[in-house]
Amino acid sequence: MNEDNRFYSLMTLTFTNHGYGDDYTNYGYGDDYTNYGYGDDGTNHGYGDDYTNYGYDDDCTNHGYGDDYINYGYGDDYTNYGYGDDCTNHGYGDDYINYGYGDDYTNYGYGDDCTNHGYGDDYTLTLFPSDL
Repeated sequence: MNEDNRFYSLMTLTFTNHGYGDDYTNYGYGDDYTNYGYGDDGTNHGYGDDYTNYGYDDDCTNHGYGDDYINYGYGDDYTNYGYGDDCTNHGYGDDYINYGYGDDYTNYGYGDDCTNHGYGDDYTLTLFPSDL
């Protein structure tokens, strides 16, 4: 048998401790998204580290992104995200439909009604060679 091991190789990507819940509670980003400080009800966002000075209020209003994340255009009810500049093509809709992250945020698997995000402590995406 002349088996080509390339067809049996797997590439595994791990997104650790994103912890999304069905109702957007308990965000708790880890690793590269360290110290977002999300509360269970979406209050007190207090971005730190590389995402400093987002200016979140406790009621999620007045997001006022600055620095590298210019022109996020958040509304008071999280409508019309419309990421621009460095975060272009996130594809947010007014009711959180069709997230469709591109570029560095590819394939997070958001559902149309914001449920079933599926992020766990070890969210592993295994790609087969045919997917590459």
